[in-house]
Amino acid sequence: MNDSLRDDLIRLSREINADPELAYKEERAVGRITALLQKHGHEVERNLGGLPTAFRARVGPSRSSLSTTPSRTSGTAAATTSSR
Repeated sequence: MNDSLRDDLIRLSREINADPELAYKEERAVGRITALLQKHGHEVERNLGGLPTAFRARVGPSRSSLSTTPSRTSGTAAATTSSR
């Protein structure tokens, strides 16, 4: 991991921690996460399934897919991956 990405991830973590949001309403956090992914050249789709907190990002050389949606049981984000 290069220093720029490391610094961005630390900054993202601190920003999200300093700006808490209610479960299923983490819209500012999603905005920050997707902006960081786009900054580093990844393709991002937002509002999956009509959920403003759900997104899918295409990452890596094969453009594998990483999707996050709120977990209905735990209130935390669940991530899934797939190859494109």
